[in-house]
Amino acid sequence: FQLRFRGTPEILQQSQGVYVELLKTHLAEVSHPRVLDLGCGDGAFLSLLQAEGWNPRGVDSNSVMAREANERGIPVQHGDMFEFLQKAETSTYDAVCAFQVIEHLKPHE
Repeated sequence: FQLRFRGTPEILQQSQGVYVELLKTHLAEVSHPRVLDLGCGDGAFLSLLQAEGWNPRGVDSNSVMAREANERGIPVQHGDMFEFLQKAETSTYDAVCAFQVIEHLKPHE
């Protein structure tokens, strides 16, 4: 299902490369930027940042995805992103991304 509708990790990384370039522009003066990706899934975007020598970290509510990322050496914590953010220290990250989140949020009634 995931491969059919989301694409392979390679296709996903290729499509997300534009975001790496955008972050490079905004974080040009930061050495080894610390980037948090909320709803990071299997860490495809985080692996692009690792390849740049950055310090990425992810949070995902899907335990299988988090485990798969960790098995590939990508630091992803399984958990709720809102709880994670509440516990995070101020100024811990140079950038926070949430590319794959909005479609999963429930509207307030």
